[in-house]
Amino acid sequence: MADEEKGQTASNNQGVDEVVAVAAVGPSSPSVDVQTPASGSKEIGTPMVNGVSDQVVRPIIANDVPMTGVEAGFYRLLMNPLMMNQMQESVDRSNEILDDLMRKMRDEREQTRKRQLSAHIPVALQGSGRELKDIIKLVESFIMFENYDPEQPDETNLIKATSRRLTESSELAIISHSIAAYVSMLDAQHLKHLATKVVIEVTSWLSKIFRFPEATAHFHEEEKEGLVRICQLAIHKRYPKYATDGYEVLYPRPPVIYISASAKHNLGVYLCHTIGLPLTCLCTVPCQLGVMDVAALQKLVEDDHSCGKTPVIVIAYAGTPLAGRVDNLTELHELCQRFNIWLHLEGSSLSMLASSSTPSFLNSAALCNSMTLNLCAWLALPSVPFVTLFRSPDVILTRTAGLSTFNVRYKLNCMSLWMCLLHLGFDKIFARLLYHSHIAKTIHENIQKIETTNEIMVFEFQGPCVIFRYQTKSDKGAASSAQNDTETGSSIKAHPGESDRDPYFDTLNIWLAETLKREIPEVHVTAVDIEKIGLCIRFAPLETSYTLNSSTIFKTTNDDIDQFLDCLDHHVRILDATVGMRKEFQEIVESQDNMHIVNLPTWAGLGAVQYVPDVWLDKLDDLPQQGKNEINTINHQMVNHLKSTDSAFSLGQSESGMYCVRFGLVTMETDLEELIAIVYAAGKDVEESSKFLETMSDIVKQGIEKAAEDLEKENQEKLIQEGLLRQVPLVGSLINWWSPPPKDAIKGRTFNLASGKILSTEETYKSHIQILESAPELSPKVRDGPMKMVLKPSRSRDRQLSSSGSFTKQEVGQGDEPAVSNHPEKPLAVVDGLPVSVPSNDRREEGDMSNAISESGEPAAVSAATSSPEVTDLK
Repeated sequence: MADEEKGQTASNNQGVDEVVAVAAVGPSSPSVDVQTPASGSKEIGTPMVNGVSDQVVRPIIANDVPMTGVEAGFYRLLMNPLMMNQMQESVDRSNEILDDLMRKMRDEREQTRKRQLSAHIPVALQGSGRELKDIIKLVESFIMFENYDPEQPDETNLIKATSRRLTESSELAIISHSIAAYVSMLDAQHLKHLATKVVIEVTSWLSKIFRFPEATAHFHEEEKEGLVRICQLAIHKRYPKYATDGYEVLYPRPPVIYISASAKHNLGVYLCHTIGLPLTCLCTVPCQLGVMDVAALQKLVEDDHSCGKTPVIVIAYAGTPLAGRVDNLTELHELCQRFNIWLHLEGSSLSMLASSSTPSFLNSAALCNSMTLNLCAWLALPSVPFVTLFRSPDVILTRTAGLSTFNVRYKLNCMSLWMCLLHLGFDKIFARLLYHSHIAKTIHENIQKIETTNEIMVFEFQGPCVIFRYQTKSDKGAASSAQNDTETGSSIKAHPGESDRDPYFDTLNIWLAETLKREIPEVHVTAVDIEKIGLCIRFAPLETSYTLNSSTIFKTTNDDIDQFLDCLDHHVRILDATVGMRKEFQEIVESQDNMHIVNLPTWAGLGAVQYVPDVWLDKLDDLPQQGKNEINTINHQMVNHLKSTDSAFSLGQSESGMYCVRFGLVTMETDLEELIAIVYAAGKDVEESSKFLETMSDIVKQGIEKAAEDLEKENQEKLIQEGLLRQVPLVGSLINWWSPPPKDAIKGRTFNLASGKILSTEETYKSHIQILESAPELSPKVRDGPMKMVLKPSRSRDRQLSSSGSFTKQEVGQGDEPAVSNHPEKPLAVVDGLPVSVPSNDRREEGDMSNAISESGEPAAVSAATSSPEVTDLK
């Protein structure tokens, strides 16, 4: 029954709804679609009108609101479910866009806030860090290229770095630093035991290897740190209350630090600034030939004692930084023992203490108080620490001076040295140190065997360091008066006095050092300035064995040494020839009217000359600016002409700023007079060419003025012939129409540069042919035979010829010449002021004298460094 009642009720409601819907549709109303809900819908009994619920439509029908066609269409469109869905989608999309904009704005505000808070943080460290692979790639780029910049990723301008092939010992030294960092993470007790064992073993090994028993070792990364700590220890030893009272203890009797004059530059200043002492506490001890003067030191110590000062420490050398000299260690030890002074040693010669037999000049090295060892350079081990061995009975003073520490991790800095010494063993250590001494001694012995007309001064061998100098032959008396003390190592071969120092020979030694370094790079030499001696050439294999260009520790082989000695012998012969011909060169040049010598002490060549035109010869004392400009122009053009035939000529500049012609180095086969004649002829030709140009410019100027005057005169004559009326604009046209003027030929002027004449163009326009006159001979005539015949004989030649009474032409050309080669001299001709070689049977081009090869196989032109002269050999 209940079900039937519910069905009846639903049927009644449906009927009512249908009636209401039909009543709402009248003749004047738009059609309304009535939709019945589908079966199964939750809203049963609620009809839909155009997709709109009856609850919306009913009030309109109940109030009988009239609807027009537009309103009905609007309601139909508005109530369309498809449009409602599209509107809903549009609204959702708009909301999503707005949400994204709000999210971006929020993120930007957050990033701006973070940037403001981290403005002081470096850019590379901002953010969450980088990946490990990116960091490794960055480090590889820095290692592979010298000028790598992460901000400029362009790889076209990158310079590839020179890498060095590592040995097993070098690889172990590098890996040992990582091992030391890992060991530092061990337990404190375990780490203390390991670090103590490593330090004790390394100290014991080095003390026995370098024959310095009962010593304590201090390991440091900076070379000067050990010396600073030793100075502090010496001060604490002499001033027991210095640790508590400070500077008040030093004030009554200030300390004095004695340092050798051969020490590194500003070493004493660095010590005073680091320790905190005034520079008045520093005393520099004078040296003789690089060796500390013990007598002068004793006098300085006695004077300081009498003045109320306290001598604290003496810094001596067993191998000075430049000359490799060894101080008199025996006398220094006795002096320091007498005055209770600390004695400290440094230098590369200390490496010889590890040899099987200690040299005599190092017997007293074990008696000093401390020494510093540079094992990084001596054994070619990268990044191993420096070692300072010292003896101190008081452990408290040692810790106060900073020579020992309780920091266990700091003690691990010798881990790399411990591992490398275990890997090498004594045999390899001894072999490496002995190898450097062997090659240095080989060079030292063979340099003294080189034959030279001058002299090669060689310091006595006192360790793996060779010092030599090319110089003029000194007087035997001066050489014998030099100090020759074998024990102290102050003897050298023919030592010149300070007054004998010649800047010209300093320049020659610089050229020789640069040439040897360029031609034999495996034997690394440098030019050093030794006090009271001059610039010398230094070879120290112990200091240059560990370089970026070396692939192994044994890169310098015996073959390299042989090539080095041959190269040195060859260049010494060139220097002998240049120095021997220098005086004759000056005499020949001074005998010429238009040439004079220019003093260039820094030019390592035959010399320099300046060509002066005839017009300025009498005005050299008061030369105007015009004369200076003309002389500079001529000499500059001369060098341009000469360099096209021989690169040994170059442009120089005197102290007054005037240009000159520089002559390079020569060989013994060079014909000196012929060489000077080439320059003299070039100067004459340039001078004549400049005179011709000046004359030609005047002729052209006068010709233009004359042509202008002739044309103006012809115009005036034409005006007079035609009459004045023809020149009036209107009247002249009428007269010309009534009586035309005669047709004249076109007249003008032409200037012939060949003859220098001004001619009329009337014949040219008539015949339509231009007749040219023959040009004069402008270039200099070709001169056959030796060019030396254009020179005046030197004063020494005049004296020889006047004493002989009579002479032949051959004697004038060959009387004072240096030795020449065996093959005959080729004739030379001069064209346009330039020397031209006339070959006989070879295929050499004319004028190519810089590539001539002598019968001995030596090059005729030896090229030098950019700032060095060239070597020429004109035959």
